[in-house]
Amino acid sequence: MASRYSFWMTTSQRPVINCVSLRELHLKGVSIGEEVLHDLLSSCTLLEKIALIDSCKEFKSLKVKNLPRLYELRIALDAASSTALELSDLPNLDVFSCDLHDLRPYMPLIPFNAYSVFLASSLTQLRLDVVIQDYECLDMIKSGLPFLDNLTLFMRYWMLGSFHFTCASIRRLCLMSCKSNLIDIQVHHDYTLIA
Repeated sequence: MASRYSFWMTTSQRPVINCVSLRELHLKGVSIGEEVLHDLLSSCTLLEKIALIDSCKEFKSLKVKNLPRLYELRIALDAASSTALELSDLPNLDVFSCDLHDLRPYMPLIPFNAYSVFLASSLTQLRLDVVIQDYECLDMIKSGLPFLDNLTLFMRYWMLGSFHFTCASIRRLCLMSCKSNLIDIQVHHDYTLIA
């Protein structure tokens, strides 16, 4: 029987991890060191799915790169941390989800930085529950993801006054949690007629 509760697991020494055939990595509530995780990710080049849920506490940066087979990446971070997210060289990434949680009104807002996140153009599903405070992030979504068909944006931390969005491939758009903000929302579906 699966438990609904998570417990923190801590390693006191730097473990030797040799999992070159690992295809899926799911860490939930695991207190793992930043270097240990980076070593693990760099040695497991066959990874196809990664879920890091409440397992990157006090990381300065979370680097996921050079994983040519990675298909799905799900990250949930504590908003109190100032973890920089660096994604690159993930050519087959199809599903990306990034969530901030436990944000309190007195906490400083940590923006989602589009400059350090290079999402694969093959991405079809994107879910962001992050602080979006500049148009570069929105432009990355609009112009850099030609196959995007499923977009979910949690807008509770939305820092822009407007959301103008055009995407030819989009089939499902969910805008959530924007009850306290007044946002000018305009969504256009760009149709191309073929004669």
